[in-house]
Amino acid sequence: MTTRARPTTAVRPMHLALVPQKPVLPLDNGSKIRNFHLFRALAARHRVSLLMTEPPDDAGLEELIAAGMDPICLPKPGWRYLSYLGSLARGAPVY
Repeated sequence: MTTRARPTTAVRPMHLALVPQKPVLPLDNGSKIRNFHLFRALAARHRVSLLMTEPPDDAGLEELIAAGMDPICLPKPGWRYLSYLGSLARGAPVY
């Protein structure tokens, strides 16, 4: 029985914009720890921008940068903006 070797193909690095549902830091529960390690593994092969509405403290920002991520702090969207996006997603009229 012969086995075929898989052809080696180079993985093309991508630029990923990740928007976590909850803050990634501090690493105080299982979901935060899992997400941090998942994002760090992606950052090892790709360019990762981590979009956050709740920025961590300076030590947390340094930890994300050391893990290979590019943290970007965004302002929290207002309810009107979220309602607008929800209407667009549902196909409802936007006023």
